[in-house]
Amino acid sequence: MASWMVHLRIAEKLSLMINDISEREFVIGNIAPDSGVPNEDWSKFDPPYEVSHYIVTDGNGERRRDVAAFVSEYLSDEIIDGYTPDRFSFYLGYLAHLITDDLWIERVIKYCAEKFPDDYAADKKAAIWRWKKDFYDLDAKYLRDNPEFHAFNLYASSVGVENKYLEFFSRDAFDNRREYITRFYLEERDDLDREYAFFTEEEMNSFVENAPDEILKRLNSFVKKL
Repeated sequence: MASWMVHLRIAEKLSLMINDISEREFVIGNIAPDSGVPNEDWSKFDPPYEVSHYIVTDGNGERRRDVAAFVSEYLSDEIIDGYTPDRFSFYLGYLAHLITDDLWIERVIKYCAEKFPDDYAADKKAAIWRWKKDFYDLDAKYLRDNPEFHAFNLYASSVGVENKYLEFFSRDAFDNRREYITRFYLEERDDLDREYAFFTEEEMNSFVENAPDEILKRLNSFVKKL
């Protein structure tokens, strides 16, 4: 749900707040949930979004993210002691991605929906795609203005990374997504210094600055090793 650049910016901040992690694997983990192969209009993925992002539907038809299920499967107290630092860091990054997506919905999507209620009520999915134009252009502007951004450069240079962690992704899924994301953000974009109608640069920066403390708090509630 949050953009890839937002995940990378937050991953970099979190990596400075958490001791004894493998930064490369943690950064890769922070992008890994978005490694599904999309169909032509990006409406469906393989594996399905519900699988990669741990979405469940309750008895009332309400969808929610079952973060606890991911923790139980990959980060329970009983199994993490046997992990290498790389494996632990990857799964922790994956969990950080899931938590970040929930926080993005709470603090950004709901904010935009309240700011543009008619737009959102008319067509929720179309409204979010319009907002994403601002999100992605702000990402590109950040990278243009910060070409030495460490987490992006670390991620982009992780050529040939293999999936050794999750059976529902192919072995080359993370490297394929890395190639796509790197190209996506390095392509030429026009009008990045425009006025942003839906979500401003200041609002984006505020989310990135303030989110890590809450994400770390939620990580600590699930993973006692931190």
